[in-house]
Amino acid sequence: MEIPVRQRWRITFAKDRALRYISHLDLHRTWERVFRRAGIQVAYSRGFNPQPRIQLASALPLGYVGSAEVLDVILEEAIESETLVSRLQSVAPVGLRILDAQTVPLQAPALQAQLRQAEYRVQVSTVLPCEEIARRIADFLSIPHFTHMRTRQRRRETIDLRPLVDDLRLEHCDDGEAVLWMRLSLSAQRSVRPETVLEALGLAGTPPHIERTRLIFQEG
Repeated sequence: MEIPVRQRWRITFAKDRALRYISHLDLHRTWERVFRRAGIQVAYSRGFNPQPRIQLASALPLGYVGSAEVLDVILEEAIESETLVSRLQSVAPVGLRILDAQTVPLQAPALQAQLRQAEYRVQVSTVLPCEEIARRIADFLSIPHFTHMRTRQRRRETIDLRPLVDDLRLEHCDDGEAVLWMRLSLSAQRSVRPETVLEALGLAGTPPHIERTRLIFQEG
């Protein structure tokens, strides 16, 4: 009996506006269909209810777009990177763009275990003067602690927000619109969303446009 050649691939992809309102579970199912339609043999877990070995690094909240999302998949066949990207993109739905594919060791730690931070580009409408927004950002970054009340899983909790914000700056501000860049903690142990940072800065109100531009993993 021929033993299948297994490869573990790390795929970087973009989830554009056309898919911004599909859930994490639906995105996972979309990927299952993409591999199936591309005729690429995905490995399955063992047990009573085998599941395709596709692992998304982090759930992207509804309404967000992502320009550098990451997934790992284990295949039951050897394939070249360019071939893999081409075959996946040929059957991917509108709004799903495959950007890159690299092999990683089969026994590498799970993506979620390595995830540490994420970077975001956040666009908001505001009546605040640009100088006031810049001042609030500078004041926030200048202090070691910032107590904030947030709602999480329908429960109110008090957090120290400042250690969860690794970097923050005002990228653009003009005509009632501000664009902020944020690098925030994102791991199983500690995480925060851009909306919470906007609340702390007094910029909550109209729904923001949020793009996750990078996922940062622990080196090694």
